[in-house]
Amino acid sequence: MNAREGAAEEAGMFGIDFSVLKEHEDTVRLVLYGIGSLFTLGIVGYLVSWRNYRRKVFMDRIHFSANIVDRSEGGPYLRLRCWKEDNLRDTLDNPVLRRLVLKAARRCTGDVPFVIIPNAMDQWVLNTTILNYMSSMTPESNVARLAGRPVQLNRFVFAVTCEPYGSVKIRKLRVMIIREEDLKRFLDPAFRDSLKYEVDHHRDRTRTLHTMARAMCDPELATLKEQVIGVVEIPSVKVEVGSRAPVLVEV
Repeated sequence: MNAREGAAEEAGMFGIDFSVLKEHEDTVRLVLYGIGSLFTLGIVGYLVSWRNYRRKVFMDRIHFSANIVDRSEGGPYLRLRCWKEDNLRDTLDNPVLRRLVLKAARRCTGDVPFVIIPNAMDQWVLNTTILNYMSSMTPESNVARLAGRPVQLNRFVFAVTCEPYGSVKIRKLRVMIIREEDLKRFLDPAFRDSLKYEVDHHRDRTRTLHTMARAMCDPELATLKEQVIGVVEIPSVKVEVGSRAPVLVEV
């Protein structure tokens, strides 16, 4: 049998020259290993995503939560509204910062639901990034102020949290936003007891806001205040009477 006939016989019925594969056996092994690894990672990634969905854990999202104290008749009501929700990577575009935030979020407790990064500079970067992100939502007001036009500003307090309460239906990163004067009222037990809610599980938000108010006002918690409490000035917006814009009630 000559060399050509031997190669043809080795190629077999599918016409594959296996002698070539044998010559590059190590390379073929690496390629197959890579394909297998990618397939395995894909399966694992899907299973993790499926598990998180079933558990209603969406840590790849960040929710900006407007906490509104409504003093209308029959109140006061604590109304939770979705100001904005976005992919975490679009809000925090630095992958290192995202990893630090997600790691800190896993440490959140009912007593301290705030995202606290051990390194003070990293915490400052997080708070500043959130502040800039919120400020960028109202660019028109900044242009008006540059032009010398009067703009009514409202002072709001914010903090990045990950509430771990069992009643929270969807666990995600949430930026608490509330008027400064409203937040201070949560220090009053009588006020907290008088609050009414649109949905019963919103009661746990009172616990978060009470902790947030203590962090802002209690001198003994000055370190916590420096870590987690931020202040942002947001302009008032004109709302047309009779507007039928959708109301997004937080879940």
